[in-house]
Amino acid sequence: MTAYESTNAVAELVNDVIDEVIDLIGEAENSEAPAADGVSALAYNESLDLACENDGGSLRITDKSSGNMLALRYAFTNCKLTTANKGPLLLRGSYTYKRNDSTEGPIESANGSEAYDLSGTVLASDTPFVLRGGNSWTEYVNADAMQANFTLRTDVMEFLKGSDYVALENYRSTTNIEENLVSSSAEFRLTSSALNGYVDYTTPTPVVVDLALDGCPLQGIVRMDGDGVVEVRHGRDTGTSFDIVVEINNNAVASYETCDALDIELYKGLPETE
Repeated sequence: MTAYESTNAVAELVNDVIDEVIDLIGEAENSEAPAADGVSALAYNESLDLACENDGGSLRITDKSSGNMLALRYAFTNCKLTTANKGPLLLRGSYTYKRNDSTEGPIESANGSEAYDLSGTVLASDTPFVLRGGNSWTEYVNADAMQANFTLRTDVMEFLKGSDYVALENYRSTTNIEENLVSSSAEFRLTSSALNGYVDYTTPTPVVVDLALDGCPLQGIVRMDGDGVVEVRHGRDTGTSFDIVVEINNNAVASYETCDALDIELYKGLPETE
């Protein structure tokens, strides 16, 4: 869990930076800040150069958007920004965001990608960091049929902060929604300095939740494969009356009557999407 939670630091860092950039754009254009989805409204201006908090620091935002396609690139040159959660950062490199949206009747679909090539320093602790890699995703929602599908793909994403390192490789996740049923599957390799190695994560059986019941998954197997194998089995895949059974190297080591016994919120509500 320590290794997995460290991946959340990546999203928090990026969101903090983008929030600060949005504020800068709003101030520079003397207009309302861009939409809260982390992108800007620069269609009227192909590029925008912004001063950072430090002398000599700069940020160039390039907008290649057209029609339903949003295409933005943020290029940082020794740029100091003070973020809400990480405090002041010194940033170098680039972040690129692309998204295509389409709507036809009750059907909405989208696809997009992100690319990171960032380095810098957390100034409060004088800690260097590097973030490199990218991801792509698709979204499909049919409101009338109460159907949806979300996919996310990452070939490689690496984050180094001081001596702490985490990487996601060959990440693939799919979430399908059919009325009240939500089915989720994922696979990836998580490498982390917290693990001093890596673990392969798969879902041999998708995890299925009935939102109408607001309870534990109806079924599903989560498998983590390292020096040994851990499987967390849910519902009908436990082969027992328990809602959750944990197996290590094919031996049951723990059983739980409900998810509440674990005090987790992993399966509550829908997954976050772009």
